[in-house]
Amino acid sequence: KTVSQETYELLAPEVAERKEFDKEEIIARMMLPMAIELARCLEEGIVGTAAEADLALLYGVGFPPFRGGIFRWMDTVGLAHIAELSKQYAHLGKAYELTEGMQARLAAGETYY
Repeated sequence: KTVSQETYELLAPEVAERKEFDKEEIIARMMLPMAIELARCLEEGIVGTAAEADLALLYGVGFPPFRGGIFRWMDTVGLAHIAELSKQYAHLGKAYELTEGMQARLAAGETYY
C-alpha cells in the first residue's frame, strides 16, 4: 500500500517536525496502551481472567495469534520491560501510564499466567 501525496499535504500544517519510526517503536506505541487498558479491565472485573481477554482479542479482533494475546505478550516481554516503555512514552499521556495493579504485580514479580 502507498500513501497519497495529498495525505502529507493535509497533515503538513499539523506536524511541527517529521519523524521516522522503526517497526519496533510502532509496535510498542500501539501495544502499550492496549496492554494497559486491558490490565485495567482485568483489575476492574470487566474481564474475568487474562486468558479470557486474550481469547477475545485473538478471536474477536484478529490480534496476531503468534503473540498469544496481550497478556501473553506482557508475560513474554516482562512487566519490567513494559514499565520501561511506559516511562519512555510517558510524554504521550495517560494512556501510557501503568495501572496500580500492574505496578503491584511488577513489584511482586508476578505474571498474568
